[in-house]
Amino acid sequence: MSAVVLALAGIAAPSAHAQIDPPISDPLGAVQAWATAESLARLLPDGRSAVPTRRTSTRPRRATRSQLAALRFARAARVTAANDAAVVAQMGPGHDPQTVIADIERNRRLAHQHMRSLAGRWSANDLGDVAAYVLLSGYAAYHGLESLPGAAVRAAQRAARNGLALRKRIRRMSNADKQTAAEMSEIRMIYSLAALSAARKAGDGDTAEETRWEIRTWVRDAYGLDLERARLTRHGFVER
Repeated sequence: MSAVVLALAGIAAPSAHAQIDPPISDPLGAVQAWATAESLARLLPDGRSAVPTRRTSTRPRRATRSQLAALRFARAARVTAANDAAVVAQMGPGHDPQTVIADIERNRRLAHQHMRSLAGRWSANDLGDVAAYVLLSGYAAYHGLESLPGAAVRAAQRAARNGLALRKRIRRMSNADKQTAAEMSEIRMIYSLAALSAARKAGDGDTAEETRWEIRTWVRDAYGLDLERARLTRHGFVER
């Protein structure tokens, strides 16, 4: 079994529930306003259809090594700084930007540690791995699972890598766009998982259910996987 840390223990939970209307008063709301599914779709063309979720009688075409390599990117500090600043810009007055950025950085580092703890070899600098981590974390959190089978985790990772690598427009993305798409995905999921964990620990069933719905909606709109209908098997994700 490969452990999937659902609550992302150690991640700072948002100080308050996300607000829909401005001014946004907490990091969760700012992250949600920045990392929308629509914004991700503009960066990650064909992302919603890239990850296979149905078993067929024919074996899917396999990406070549060079195609898989095209999913990798080098993280640049200036791109991360610009992305973090874009999150801070969503917030209303009265917040210390450096405090918010430090919170994002801490959560990002912990998510990367958790990613590398999964079964198999993972890289936070690979779009396919980030996508697989988001799908697996969202699936486990949505269904309240504390662990996932290692074989299924590796199958979902292979499918995400392969599906994205076969999309020419994704392979041709600039390094900065790949990095921003990855950071949008991981940050959005990090804060959503932290909010869900906080609600469950507080016994706030209404907020927990609302957050589960938010995670399901975002994953479906961003990556095309319906967590309610999805089932994780040794072949990866399939939809019932």
